[in-house]
Amino acid sequence: MNLKFSTRLFILILLTIGGWVYAHEGHGDNVPSEQTGQAGPITLSEEAKQNLDLRTAEATVMAIEKTIKSAGTLQAIPGSRENVSSRISGKVETLSASPGQFKKKGEVLLVLESRQLAETPVRVSVTAPRSGKVVKLNVIKGDAVEPGTSLLEMADYGEVYAVAQVYESQIGKIRNKMAARVYSPFLKNEGMESKVEVIGSEVNPQSRTVDVWLRVRNPDGKLKINMTVNVFFLSEKEDEAIVVPKSAVLGSGGERFVFVEDGNSYAKTEVVTGIENDKWIEVVEGLSPGDIVVTQGNYQLQFAKPKAKHAQ
Repeated sequence: MNLKFSTRLFILILLTIGGWVYAHEGHGDNVPSEQTGQAGPITLSEEAKQNLDLRTAEATVMAIEKTIKSAGTLQAIPGSRENVSSRISGKVETLSASPGQFKKKGEVLLVLESRQLAETPVRVSVTAPRSGKVVKLNVIKGDAVEPGTSLLEMADYGEVYAVAQVYESQIGKIRNKMAARVYSPFLKNEGMESKVEVIGSEVNPQSRTVDVWLRVRNPDGKLKINMTVNVFFLSEKEDEAIVVPKSAVLGSGGERFVFVEDGNSYAKTEVVTGIENDKWIEVVEGLSPGDIVVTQGNYQLQFAKPKAKHAQ
C-alpha cells in the first residue's frame, strides 16, 4: 500500500467514523474526494477541528526577505580543541576525567606519580587548561606515560561553525557578514541567527560548491560536530508585503492555494505567491490583510468535499 493511498484511507476512516464534517441529510456528501478542487466552503464541527489539531494564522503586512538555501554540516572552530599531555615520566595514579564530562578551567583531570627517585613519591596534578568537555581519553589508571604523551583531548563547543556548501551559480549572491538562519533537524523549527564569517576561495570539483563558514552559538551543547544543517542566507527584501506562514500554502508551480477560515467554514482560495523564505511566503494575489488561513490540518482539508445544498 503506497503512502498516498494510506493517507487518504486514514482520512476516509476518520471522516466517516468520527463525523468530522457536517453531511447533508440523507447523503454522504462530505467524504474524501479524489479531486481537491472544492466548489464551495467546507464546514467542520468543533470536534472535527480538535481532532485535526487545526491551527490558523492571520495574513499580515510586513517586510520579507528572500533566502538562498544550502545544506551543510557543523564543524569545530579551529582552536576550540586542545590536547593535554604529560610533562614528566610517571604513572597514572588517579583519573577523574571521562569522555563527555565537562571540566572547568583549573579542575584536576588526573594525578601522575613521578618516576623520580625520592623517599616520598612525587605526585603531579594535571589540570584542565580550559573549560570544556573531555572528547577523548587516551590513558587508564596505572598507565606509564612519558613527557609529551597525549593524556586526553578537551574541546569547548560553546560556539561551532556551520559550513554551508553553496553552489557556484549562487556564490556570487553571498556576501561577507550576510545575515543567515541555521536549522538543525535535531532542533525542529528553531532557527539560529548567524552571519557569514568566511567565504571559501575554491570550488569543489565534484559537488561544484563553495564552502561558506558561519559561527553558531551552542551554549547548551545540543549541537554536535558533524551534524547536518540547513542554512538560509537572507538576500532580497520586500519592505511591505502580505505574508502568511509558509505552511499555509499548498500546491506547487502556478497552482497554489490556501484555506481561509470564516467561523466553522473553510474556503479553498487560489493565491499567487512572491518572495518566500524558511518562515514566510508573500501572497501577491488572493488574500487581504487580516484574512485567517489554516497553517496545520490544511493538507487533510483538501480531501474533503464541501457541504452539499438541499434539493428544492
